[in-house]
Amino acid sequence: EQGGKRVCRDFAANLSVDPSFVGYPADLHIAAASMCLGAGTPAGAPTVDYDGDARDATTPDIGADEL
Repeated sequence: EQGGKRVCRDFAANLSVDPSFVGYPADLHIAAASMCLGAGTPAGAPTVDYDGDARDATTPDIGADEL
């Protein structure tokens, strides 16, 4: 704990790649070739993305956009 808050130090599941935005910085949707597709976890994830599209219930995309 740090300052009374839990700190996660298990980075084994992190993904450090270019998200492959469609048109950064104007269009932050992820491209069809993005490594973020299906790489997320549903634990604590919202059920819809920032466009209001439904998220995959078992393997959502990482980030604010669900392709």
